[in-house]
Amino acid sequence: MNLTKKERFDLSKEESINYLNKRKVLLKEIRKEYKKISKGNSKKT
Repeated sequence: MNLTKKERFDLSKEESINYLNKRKVLLKEIRKEYKKISKGNSKKT
């Protein structure tokens, strides 16, 4: 599969965007979980 320079660039750009979006979603989920955990811990003390 021989790709032109532009095709390779476009593919890597697309993959980069997908990666950033997945990372954003995961960070949101982690923050939600952390908030739940920290709220739970603060109630116990």
